[in-house]
Amino acid sequence: TNSNIISYSNYSKYPTIVKDLSIKINKNINFTELKEIASHTINHLKNIQILDIYFDVNQQMLVNITLRLEFQSEIETLRTETIEIEVAKIITNLKSNFEIEI
Repeated sequence: TNSNIISYSNYSKYPTIVKDLSIKINKNINFTELKEIASHTINHLKNIQILDIYFDVNQQMLVNITLRLEFQSEIETLRTETIEIEVAKIITNLKSNFEIEI
């Protein structure tokens, strides 16, 4: 059966660029939804994960999270300017769908 066939893809020979983005957001937001909206129409984004979570006792409904964003291209080394444009698009995506603070 074909269900046992494992496919592999080649690693990119170009480096992964890692950026961390800290945001303050409502604690009831689902991370899967946050990840989907953040990554919508973003180029070269390979992974988003939560790096850190901080709960402030003075702000009961908010949570501070740090997202680790990993970018990589299959065809070139990404430039800082390219990554900054993509991070700005992520922030725009999040702000247009959630009440967040950077």
